[in-house]
Amino acid sequence: MLACALLTYGGVLPFVVAFAVYPIAAELFRAVDLPKRLMPATIALGAFTFTMTALPGTPAIQNAIPMSYFGTTPFAAPVLGMIGGGVMLALGAAWLLRRARHRAP
Repeated sequence: MLACALLTYGGVLPFVVAFAVYPIAAELFRAVDLPKRLMPATIALGAFTFTMTALPGTPAIQNAIPMSYFGTTPFAAPVLGMIGGGVMLALGAAWLLRRARHRAP
């Protein structure tokens, strides 16, 4: 999740990140004995949520388009963005950890 977040926050497209990180994630999940069914949610949490929408300074297109219209910078509303990103990260990680502890039959 953190590798995906760092890549997308740096400007790599989320779908490129998902395909690039999948082989590494598959090996990590196998090594730590996590269910493979959680891999898509883990990649999605890191690549498609808080780094693409909430964190200030992200070069994501959905944040860049309204900048010229509103006359803002990529770092507009940094406190609100950090709070929103923190909530998304905390709730997403809590859900993933809860699902990882639940073993399917």
